[in-house]
Amino acid sequence: MHAFGRRNHLSSEGSALMADLAYALLLIGVFLLLALTVRGLERL
Repeated sequence: MHAFGRRNHLSSEGSALMADLAYALLLIGVFLLLALTVRGLERL
């Protein structure tokens, strides 16, 4: 844990950016899944 503590102030911005990116991708994925589900239901 101490090794990460030293680098935390340097990599915190990068990890925050990655978290935002992952969250955005997750949102887009859920939205696409929802759209595909609605389209699939419309066909039935």
